[in-house]
Amino acid sequence: MDGYTLIELLISIGVLGLVSGVIISSFLSLSAAYDKADVVVKVNHEGSRIMEQLSRLIRSSHEATLSGSNLILTIPADNSNLEYKANGNCTQEEIYWSNGSNPWSINKRSSSCASPAVCSVSTPCVLTSTDVHVENLVFNVTEYPNQPDIVSITFELQQNQSLSDPQQQSSMTFERVVSTRGYR
Repeated sequence: MDGYTLIELLISIGVLGLVSGVIISSFLSLSAAYDKADVVVKVNHEGSRIMEQLSRLIRSSHEATLSGSNLILTIPADNSNLEYKANGNCTQEEIYWSNGSNPWSINKRSSSCASPAVCSVSTPCVLTSTDVHVENLVFNVTEYPNQPDIVSITFELQQNQSLSDPQQQSSMTFERVVSTRGYR
């Protein structure tokens, strides 16, 4: 007799089902791991971009001071300074953490401007994207006589919770120490 017995068919179907289950389970866990890694990469990229913007602003400034928790940067009135030229020849930039109209964002506004500023008191520029929100932005300024000011920046960046399921949330802390260009 040629052919398979009922027992052989049932065993074959059971083994095929078991192998299929393992393959599907592996695929789903790899897909979830990829999604989590993608979220971590996006948060890391956004945090690095924000940190580079803040560092560039601080390096372009002559002096850094704190007003409450806000960082006030004095920009030299020099046409060779890109920050001065790019934002309406403004000599003062204020960096602050907002939980107001654009919640949990890092904002920049300019003052003491020779022409209309791109980032003004009435229309501040938001340095963070809508995909993330900022927690615990802290600036510390250390002043030394006859040396540039040293500014340390620390903030935590989290993915907005509405963008993915809770198991794929990501949060990272960013820290950097930057010196200003000028001397006191």
